[in-house]
Amino acid sequence: MTSMYRRYESGRGLNYYEADPNLAAVLGSYLDDGTLQWATERLRVLGERCGTDVVKRADAYDRTGHELQRYDRFGRDLSEIAYHPDWLTNLA
Repeated sequence: MTSMYRRYESGRGLNYYEADPNLAAVLGSYLDDGTLQWATERLRVLGERCGTDVVKRADAYDRTGHELQRYDRFGRDLSEIAYHPDWLTNLA
């Protein structure tokens, strides 16, 4: 039983939608059957992606972090954040 909880703590290798039975219960109380089926299919896919692809990319950019770029090569003020490429992939 302890290993199951550690899996939830890490957020890795699990389907976020299936790990939250309360969400399914709330959706079931508000949505009609057709809409619930439509939403469940998409939330399962998204939940799986969050527990695998997204969390792996999050680990990568958490290790490297973001970098503040204050100036361009000519000394002009940029004040922009240079994001890790994996972070930008999560937005797509």
